[in-house]
Amino acid sequence: MGSHSAAALRATAPRDPNRDVQALSDQHINQREVGPLQAVALGPSEAVALNYRDPVSDGTIEESPAECSACGRSRGFVITSTAYGIDVPNDAQFCPWCVADGRAHQRYGVTFNEVGADASQEAAGEVAQCTPGFLTWQDWAWPTHCGDVGVYLGQPTGDELRANQEAYDALLANIRQFDWGPDDDYVRVFVDGLGGSSVAYVFECPRCGKQLVEWDAD
Repeated sequence: MGSHSAAALRATAPRDPNRDVQALSDQHINQREVGPLQAVALGPSEAVALNYRDPVSDGTIEESPAECSACGRSRGFVITSTAYGIDVPNDAQFCPWCVADGRAHQRYGVTFNEVGADASQEAAGEVAQCTPGFLTWQDWAWPTHCGDVGVYLGQPTGDELRANQEAYDALLANIRQFDWGPDDDYVRVFVDGLGGSSVAYVFECPRCGKQLVEWDAD
């Protein structure tokens, strides 16, 4: 994986004003080998592709006619994650582009995620300020590895997680820290319930490819 080098991205003139795209500035967005941003017109999914594989299918971005609280435009999509900050209006809605280029953060001081300690200041700021979060029952920090932030891959079912041995082992190592973790029957029920009463969040280190897993339960 390459280092956090700045990438100049330019936007083309849109045909549909509701799906306009905005140039992503050098100082906020960096190009990576994992899920690289392509130049010119970026769709809503590509706008936050640095730390997400597929934010649309996962529900982090949804179609909406709502006006973005940062740019004041209806661009066809908004993020669904919680926006944190004392200056953020209660009814605020943000489009993916204003989150990704830092405009939402600049205007309201908004943040979207907590970040683990093992990440550079630049990478941590990218996730905290310019990456939409996803809804969880419990609070936990976006995982980090190799001094970088993980790339979010999604929420697998139990069968899908078991098919990914490295991710499955990472989940087991995580939950074994808790009192109920050594109970094999409980762990089996937990994994079988993924996608319902329990959730596993799989990430990947963009530098070494290591699978990182967080979990949640209602």
